[in-house]
Amino acid sequence: MSYVSSRVLRSFLHEGQVVRRGQSVDLRQAQFTQLASRGLVSEFQDPSKAAGKPQSASPAAQASQNKTAKQSDSGGPKRAPKIEK
Repeated sequence: MSYVSSRVLRSFLHEGQVVRRGQSVDLRQAQFTQLASRGLVSEFQDPSKAAGKPQSASPAAQASQNKTAKQSDSGGPKRAPKIEK
């Protein structure tokens, strides 16, 4: 028996329990086909198991310490230096 990981599109009753929209549920292939034809579920692709390059927690480069604003000693917001002409 093969199972399909499914994302619920509309709430329905499954084995005596209400399955709500947005939940993921494992269904037997025959159940999945029947519910998918009614528009209740879609196949769920788990991004952690997807092939390819793994996702990084932070794809952007870290900001330089020189460009990162810091709070002033007086506790107020940091002010830009004055440029004299």
